[in-house]
Amino acid sequence: MRNLIPMAERKIKIKKGNLLLLVSVLFLFFLAGCQFFGLSHQIKNQPLLIINQEQKEEKNARFLDGVMVKKGKENIIPVAIVLENLPGAPKPTLAEASVIYELPVEGGFTRFLAIFDLENLPDDLGPIRSARPYLAEIAEEYRSLFIHAGGSPEVLFKLKQKFYQLFNLDEISWQGSYFWRNSDPAPHNLFIKKEKILKFLEDNKIEKQANFSPWLFTETKEKGNVEEVKITFSSLYSVGWQYDKESNEYRYWQNFQPYKDRNHQEVRVKNLIIQLTKISIIDEVGRRKITLSGQGEAIVFQNGQVIKGKWVKEAGRTRFYNQNGEEINLLPGKTWVGVVSKNTQINY
Repeated sequence: MRNLIPMAERKIKIKKGNLLLLVSVLFLFFLAGCQFFGLSHQIKNQPLLIINQEQKEEKNARFLDGVMVKKGKENIIPVAIVLENLPGAPKPTLAEASVIYELPVEGGFTRFLAIFDLENLPDDLGPIRSARPYLAEIAEEYRSLFIHAGGSPEVLFKLKQKFYQLFNLDEISWQGSYFWRNSDPAPHNLFIKKEKILKFLEDNKIEKQANFSPWLFTETKEKGNVEEVKITFSSLYSVGWQYDKESNEYRYWQNFQPYKDRNHQEVRVKNLIIQLTKISIIDEVGRRKITLSGQGEAIVFQNGQVIKGKWVKEAGRTRFYNQNGEEINLLPGKTWVGVVSKNTQINY
């Protein structure tokens, strides 16, 4: 005989079936309600947010200063510009430069050669001053766009003869239309706009990809206690840096006063390099000859520490080595290079 399900059991199973059907219907209504109120939209998009978080933007270290930038932006032609530094004259746009060189000129004072990343140019740059051979020689290390307003007879002759491997933009020439002057007294009133720099590159079909060898960069955490560095260029002019341990940066000073640039920004750097070399006066005007090839003593400050070593320039780029002959790793970020004579007073 076939098994007959008792009536009471059949009723119970039917009730269970109805209950499952009811739960299913309620769940469908719930999903419909979620769709109506936008809740399902949030649920559907949640995995997309996770995917977006996982799709990290690929970055590389910028050749100029070791800072991490979007891939493809790491090796763009630098802009090397000769900037004002005469006491009492208008301050230049300086704080945004990636590398800043300070070198002696006539009268016991100095001039800046600021190296900017093309992607990080201020809207206006200046006041722009005249070039010297040693400024062009440093600009050549970066295969840069070299911006200046005329220069000494020697450097102008060499630029005309294409002695340096760089791209020349000189205001005192047919290229003057790229520049503008404000109401300050000349020669402290010459500027160039970012848009004009980009236009010059476009007009002359200059490739934006750079062709220079970067320094070595790496992060280090160990810190020291060298809190102050001072250079006395002459009886009229001295500079200094104060180490800020919290930010791990060196703040630039002039004649015992904190320095702020044209945009009222402090000039702060991660690496401070003092490059000692032979400097001589070559004419009655007081122009200098500065030796930048070969090798000589170098002092590097970073993380509140001091590293004594040497600089070497045999071909291409100047490099800095410790006393064991190992190339010094710089911290990613801005670098200041003070070029001084061997008998310059340096205190730290």
